[in-house]
Amino acid sequence: MIEKDNTGKEYPVVLATDDNYAGYAGVTIRSIVANINDANKYRICVLHSGLSRNNIRRIEKQKSRNCIVECINVQEKIKGYAELFAAKGRFSEATYYRLIIPELFPSWDTVIYLDCDLVCNADIADIVPEDFSHDLIAAVNHPYFKKYEDRKISLGMDPHNYINAGVLVINNKLWIEEGLQQKCLELLKDIPKDKLIYADQDVINIVCRGRIHQLSPKWNYMWHYVNGSEEWRSKYEDVIREVNDDIYIVHYASDKKPWNTDKPLAEYWYKYENELKKKNKTVAAVGKGIAAMKGFFQKQDKQRRHQMIRRAEKKDMQRVNDLLRQVLTVHAEKRPDIFIPGTKKYRDDELAAIFADENTPVFVFTDEDDVTQGYAFCAFEETKDRNSMRDMKTLYIDDICVEEACRGRHIATELYRYVKEFAKAEGCDRITLNVWEVNPPARAFYEAMGMKPLKTVMEAKL
Repeated sequence: MIEKDNTGKEYPVVLATDDNYAGYAGVTIRSIVANINDANKYRICVLHSGLSRNNIRRIEKQKSRNCIVECINVQEKIKGYAELFAAKGRFSEATYYRLIIPELFPSWDTVIYLDCDLVCNADIADIVPEDFSHDLIAAVNHPYFKKYEDRKISLGMDPHNYINAGVLVINNKLWIEEGLQQKCLELLKDIPKDKLIYADQDVINIVCRGRIHQLSPKWNYMWHYVNGSEEWRSKYEDVIREVNDDIYIVHYASDKKPWNTDKPLAEYWYKYENELKKKNKTVAAVGKGIAAMKGFFQKQDKQRRHQMIRRAEKKDMQRVNDLLRQVLTVHAEKRPDIFIPGTKKYRDDELAAIFADENTPVFVFTDEDDVTQGYAFCAFEETKDRNSMRDMKTLYIDDICVEEACRGRHIATELYRYVKEFAKAEGCDRITLNVWEVNPPARAFYEAMGMKPLKTVMEAKL
């Protein structure tokens, strides 16, 4: 049992993991710690039932001046729940640990629970509602699937007000007073697991129905919203508009994760993964089991020793043309009123001239066989002797593209960083680029790299 610190305002955050997910939990914790407020105190508790010593050490070393990070072994506590908490399908035993939070932390009035497949971009303390005295939990609705509607109704859930339990603010005081932990466990025992859709998430929805504080979707922005079909994105247009890239928590709530696929919003994960690597001075940041991922990153490093970023040459033209066609296809799908399908940005003679011009450097990322996997088109721009503007030298990034089959390997990140260092070495004051509004993943990537809007180009169709 963990007692609260009575010396000031403290926010408890609970996660649950096992050795398979410990690396991912580390990235989640890094994102929390990176955004906390110095005026508050935080206690991050990671529930487990037998993490390796190395994983415990890696997790707990993320503590900071005002944030305690501790791993809590609940093996003894869950002995009586072995059958109820048995892993099934993609739901691990650790998934169910959130149900015993009231038992583990009886002195806490409010507890924040987070899954380990998400990252925070805001101070997690801000998620707690100002008036939270009557509701049992605060959460964000789960994406609606019509195929589950009848089953949810039959189990006593409201299919249109069904929350995702990966991000919860728990009114722990009321849970204890009303015996909700026991109610959840009894339901979990009484309902056959094959009738539940999302395991204990269903049970939480049943028990808390009618007493749920709805949080802004910014606090649990599931990447379903932007990675689904056009019909799906249209369905959640209001959510996407409300969030408007101001995402407090990105939740990778599906079988597709940023570490096994390259999808929009994965850039946020890479940002904190890279921060964690830098902080720990190690490449073993995340993986399918730390030992397995250590081998993976060693392999990646070995490959990268054979890879290089260099200036584009004539021999690269065919591969660069292939990538230019990929980019044009994406743009033509989004803005057919501007781009012509089946074309590419430059003719071959234009591309050859760009390669040869020192003022328009093009860099390519190659593999061990010197095959181009990505490129960065750049151009020097100078402002000089202007009446109202200071003299400045800028490196404009005209385009960064990575071969579709190679995405998810941080190639774009390496190209961007290389270009940034090149610009510094050339005496540039800044780097700039343009992003099309129809390409939010690109904007998210550049923002994750630290770029900020400089000006906005607007249009009015006539």
